[in-house]
Amino acid sequence: MVTVCGGEGQACPFFPGGNNYLHESFEDPAEVSGSDYEKTDAFRRTRDEIKLWIEKTFKV
Repeated sequence: MVTVCGGEGQACPFFPGGNNYLHESFEDPAEVSGSDYEKTDAFRRTRDEIKLWIEKTFKV
């Protein structure tokens, strides 16, 4: 079971019957302030971090 959640004040969902739970924290790009370029860059950076984590974790 893989979920993308967490951070301060955020609760991750619980799915009964899940055998293994993996958790990895990523920056929430929605929390970034600044210009449109800076916000877009934050989303891209987080996307790339998630992609690398998936490739490393699941050997994709």
